[in-house]
Amino acid sequence: MIKTLLRFFDLHQPRLIYFGCVFFFLMFLSGSVNELTNCSLFSCNPIWHEIIETVSLLVISIGGLAFWQMYKKVYSRNETIEKQLKMASESFYTLAEAQFSDWRLSAAEKEVAIFSLKGLSISEIADIRKTSIGTVKAQCSSIYKKAKVKNRTHLISVLIDEIINFEDRAPNS
Repeated sequence: MIKTLLRFFDLHQPRLIYFGCVFFFLMFLSGSVNELTNCSLFSCNPIWHEIIETVSLLVISIGGLAFWQMYKKVYSRNETIEKQLKMASESFYTLAEAQFSDWRLSAAEKEVAIFSLKGLSISEIADIRKTSIGTVKAQCSSIYKKAKVKNRTHLISVLIDEIINFEDRAPNS
């Protein structure tokens, strides 16, 4: 029955559940205020009060179940997206490495190119590699020359274009 209700709301209409929870909670609160202060916001038969409390509990429980189902769905989707992102990142790195080999980059140039693709500045790359800024600039110039590009932005553009073209050339499986 609960699955049927959740399917009915299809978790795309949780506002109905929330509004129901709020409405019945306010009704419950009103009844509790009436009991504690003998000040009636509205008067109702004690049986209706019990019915309102029971319905409030049911609606709030359904809301909690709907929230739990949405949480599980979002958590599962997040895990899937993280796995896909990891796979895409690994594929990009593999294809970038292949392109660097095609460009005949040295190991140091490959390392500088990867850091460059990650968006690090020349001084940051020099700090990480424990080399001078001049060395990193020379390596960048060599990379650009071998890749036949003018700057980092052009390098990234050409690399992405090569990867896209590689995907187009891949045999259909």
